[in-house]
Amino acid sequence: MNENLVQKLKSRYKNFDATDVDAWLERRDELGTMQAISEDEGVPLRTITRHFSLVKEYALMQNEDAVIKGISLTKSLQRARDENNVMRKYLREGNREINVIEALNEQLIDALKEVPKVVAGETFSTDFDPDVCVGVIQLSDLHLGEQVEFDFNKYNWNIASKRIKLHVNKALADFKSKGVKQVMLALTGDLINSDRRFDEMLLNANNRIHTMIQAVHLLRQVCSHVASEGFSLAVASVVGNESRVGQDVHFSKVLASDNYDTSIFELLKYTTDGIKFLESDNPLESIVEIGKEKILLYHGHTGKGKDLEKKLAQFITKYANLGIVITYAMSGHIHCAHVSERFARSGSTVGANEYSSNALNLASAISQNYYLVNPKGGVCGVVNVLKDHELSDGYDIDEEFAVHNKLKSSTNTVKTVLEIKI
Repeated sequence: MNENLVQKLKSRYKNFDATDVDAWLERRDELGTMQAISEDEGVPLRTITRHFSLVKEYALMQNEDAVIKGISLTKSLQRARDENNVMRKYLREGNREINVIEALNEQLIDALKEVPKVVAGETFSTDFDPDVCVGVIQLSDLHLGEQVEFDFNKYNWNIASKRIKLHVNKALADFKSKGVKQVMLALTGDLINSDRRFDEMLLNANNRIHTMIQAVHLLRQVCSHVASEGFSLAVASVVGNESRVGQDVHFSKVLASDNYDTSIFELLKYTTDGIKFLESDNPLESIVEIGKEKILLYHGHTGKGKDLEKKLAQFITKYANLGIVITYAMSGHIHCAHVSERFARSGSTVGANEYSSNALNLASAISQNYYLVNPKGGVCGVVNVLKDHELSDGYDIDEEFAVHNKLKSSTNTVKTVLEIKI
């Protein structure tokens, strides 16, 4: 505020020092309002208000350090408020998600109570007869929900159900001829298809929640099929990489279990009775002991390199340090079958698809494995080629979930909701 204005203010007001902001505040408190000051001093209200603003500005200029400190404190306060708002927003959204998930889980549990349980006959026994082999049916890389439309290979829910049933039929026929009484179903990951790549989203028949429900429906029929043939049944499972819920591949036990393969296994367990479920504390690896055989189940995306012999050596060393001797290993992952005396890798029910043919440039056959395990020692693996799936009638498929890209195709047609004819 310049000196001329200071003198002008001092000369204009008769009852107080108009250059002192405290004097303004005291005068306002004394008379009550700026209007009262205007009337008492005989100065227009508009002038009083403008002068008061000038005086406050002058006072701030006279206390520059205090102003800077005040601004700094105000900024800190605002930052704290902003951080608090962000945290509250995050907590609100997190609580909403938790509430939705809890509500969905409650509805899912209520719905599952209405689902009739698949009941098996005799319970799977770990007291193995040394003279009777145990059958193992491996289901790996089913990629349920995927759609393939090549001239030389097609894949959808109906074809998947036929190939799986053909695999089970061939395995059970061999088991019966060998006198097998007990069967283990080994689920080694990637039971449903990924939806992270754009072409996968386009080629999937439905979203992955619906696919998971359909997969449980199909695998319940597999369990019922095995049990109806007079075999006692056990189920073991590990997770794959394509069935993970999130974007990233995780290797910690907690995060790796965030996987649709885990959910399918748990839902199978909930909706069946009389079947032994072999649970592991590690979703990535499971060890099944059949007599003298300690069989390692894993999907195939863990461990270094693609050489099965080297991978097995790594696993053997790791478990040997824990006092566990691995005698055989079963895996999947790269859709190419291989069977040897010490390890085996399953193929896929899909066969060649857009990704394997065009991106990876791989030739992929259609196959699954099954095994005869001698409790006295020894595993005999068989690669089951499934090209002749038309010979199988397939398992029941809910067409509501199996229609490929139902939502996308429905948007391309116009449906008349109401038609009035005159």
